[in-house]
Amino acid sequence: MHRFLGLLAAILLMAGVSCNYSVFPAPAPSPSPTPSPIVPPPPTLAAPAPTSTPTAQPAEGSICVLAYEDANGNAMRDGEERSLPGVRFALQCDKDEINVHVSQAAQEPFCFVNLAPATYVVEAIPPESFRGTNPTILSITLSADERIPVILGFEQADGLPDGKLLPDQPEAVMALVGNARAGGSVYLVTEDALQRTDDGGQTWTVLGERPPAETVVVSPADPSRLLAGNGFDCFRGGPPAPLFISTNGGESWDESPAGQNLRPSAAHPTNPSVAWAVGCDGAYVTYDAGQSWEHQSFEAWGLYTLETIQPVMGQPDVVYAAGNSEGGSGALFRSMDGGHTWQTLTDDPELWITALLAHPTDADEVWFATPSGIWHSQNGGENWSHSAAGLEAVAVGDDYLFEGRGLHTLVRTESSLLYLGTALGVFQSEDGGAHWQAIRGTAWEQEPILHLLVSQAAPRTRLWVTAQSGIYVYTPSGP
Repeated sequence: MHRFLGLLAAILLMAGVSCNYSVFPAPAPSPSPTPSPIVPPPPTLAAPAPTSTPTAQPAEGSICVLAYEDANGNAMRDGEERSLPGVRFALQCDKDEINVHVSQAAQEPFCFVNLAPATYVVEAIPPESFRGTNPTILSITLSADERIPVILGFEQADGLPDGKLLPDQPEAVMALVGNARAGGSVYLVTEDALQRTDDGGQTWTVLGERPPAETVVVSPADPSRLLAGNGFDCFRGGPPAPLFISTNGGESWDESPAGQNLRPSAAHPTNPSVAWAVGCDGAYVTYDAGQSWEHQSFEAWGLYTLETIQPVMGQPDVVYAAGNSEGGSGALFRSMDGGHTWQTLTDDPELWITALLAHPTDADEVWFATPSGIWHSQNGGENWSHSAAGLEAVAVGDDYLFEGRGLHTLVRTESSLLYLGTALGVFQSEDGGAHWQAIRGTAWEQEPILHLLVSQAAPRTRLWVTAQSGIYVYTPSGP
C-alpha cells in the first residue's frame, strides 16, 4: 500500500537503464478479495517455445492499470464505484509510446507484462467530461520481477458543469460550430478571435483572429478544413461577397475565387473535398475543395431562396434542402444523387421552414420546423405528420402572432431523442417529435436559442446550447 500511494505522486528518474521490452496483454487476472485498492495476483504466463539454442531470460516485471468512476471524488475506490470505460492508458519508455490499452466496461485490471527493469511513464486520458482525481501521468521505476498496480479514479469534470457559460465573456460569442457528435473539434467564434477545443470544452486554444465571415462550416472528414462566407443579399444587391477557406484550422484564410456570393451550408461527412453552399440562384457543390463550384440547377430555385442544405451523414448521396420565398411560403427538396437532380417534397403554400433535420443514417426520415410546429416523414417525404403538442407556448396559433415565439433549430441524439431550440428555451421529444416538453431549471429556459450541438462522446450525451446570452453545456437526464 505504501508503495502504491507513493507512486501516484512521485516523479522518479533512473539513469542508465535501457527499455528493452516485449509487451503483450496478460491473461485476465482474478480480482483481489479485498475491496480497495485492487492488487491483482500474478498472471500465469505460457512458457516460451523452446529454441535450438536456449538463452537466459531477463527478469521481467509488469504494470497493471484499472480505471473507475470516483463518485465521491475522494481518490479512493469505495464500495460499488464502477469501473470506467473509455480511459486510454498509454505506456511510454524513453518518450516512445510502446503500448496502449483502452479500458472496458466491467473490466479487470489490465497488465502490461514482460517489461524489462526501467523507468516507464503511464499516461491516462479519460473520456470527455471526466477528469482524474489521482495524477494521470505517472513515472514508474520498475524493478526485476516487480508488479505495480495503477488504480486511477475519474470524476465528472468541474470545468464543465451543466449550466457553465462558455466562454466567460458571453457578449463576445457569435457562433459555435464543429463536429461535437463524436467528441471532435469544436470552434468558437467570438467578436475578435477564433478558438478551438479538442477536449469537450475543458480547455480552449486561441487560433487567431475571427474568421472573415460570420457563417462557418467545419468538414467532418477533416476538422482542420473550414469554410466561411456571408453569402449575398439577393434582394438588396451590393458588392460581391467572397467565400474563404482555411486548411489549417482557422490559422489563416484564402479566398475562393470561384465562390463569390456563396454561403457555405454543409460539408461531406467522409470526403473533405466536397461541400455544399447556397447562392441566390440555388444550390452549389464543390468537388475540389473549393477551387471550383458547380451550380446544381433546378426550376424551383427561381421561386425559393435556399436557407440550408443538409446531407444524410450515413448516405451522403441523399441531400435535403429547405427554402422560403419572399412571399412567405416555403418548400422542402431532396436529391438522391448528391445534388445533380432535385425533387420538391412539399406543396403546402402556408409553410415557412425555420429548421431542418435529416436522420443521420435513415435517408427516408426527415423533420422540419415551421412557426406552427414540427413536420415528420418516415418515407422520404411521401407522407407527413404534423404536431405542436407541448409547443403551445412557442408555436404560433391561429392569430399568427410571432412575437416571443418561434422554432429555430433541431438536433437528434443517437438514442433517438430530439431537441428543439425555440424562442423560449429548449424542448425535448422522446417519440420522434409527436410530443414535446420544455427543459426546466436552466439559465436559458426563457431565452431565444440560436443553435444546438450534440456531443455523443463516451460516457454520456451532452448538449451544447447557444443562447442569446452565450453558450451553455447541458447533460440530459434521459438515455
